[in-house]
Amino acid sequence: MDREPVAASKLSQADFARLQGWSKSYVSKLKKESRLVLDDAGLVDVAPTLALITGTTTAPERAATSVVSTAFNDSRDRKEHYTAELARLDYLERAGKLLDAGEVVGVIADALTTLRSAIEAAPPQLAPQLAAMGDEAQMRALLADHFEVLLAELADTLGKLGQAAGEGTAS
Repeated sequence: MDREPVAASKLSQADFARLQGWSKSYVSKLKKESRLVLDDAGLVDVAPTLALITGTTTAPERAATSVVSTAFNDSRDRKEHYTAELARLDYLERAGKLLDAGEVVGVIADALTTLRSAIEAAPPQLAPQLAAMGDEAQMRALLADHFEVLLAELADTLGKLGQAAGEGTAS
């Protein structure tokens, strides 16, 4: 599907050069020759400028509609953006600031499975002790101690993940 290049009506000189596929120095030359139609802000008014260039050149093909569309420029800009992002992510990984998501999910899933198993085992394990107590304060203390141990184990497991981040590898 052929698309017409999208052209803005007013552009900076650099953007105008990029849109036309010309060098910035060529556009500067056109400006020195008073062959650019500029607005008060110094932006190139595209259509009148192209008409002026066409009317004042011996090579009218230079003023023809650009073969470099803004879609191309956008895709090139996206490519440059993602290339820079990949370099940034690579740096963060090497600096130990970034871990593999699969490894992190695995460690967290293991920690939560262990916690769930311990919580499910608590009623049969604690019920006989609680039944023998009779004092509500002792019961609360037993439950608090038990769950404090479970939470400490969870924190220790997740802390190892944090240490792995500092070392640059998850283990």
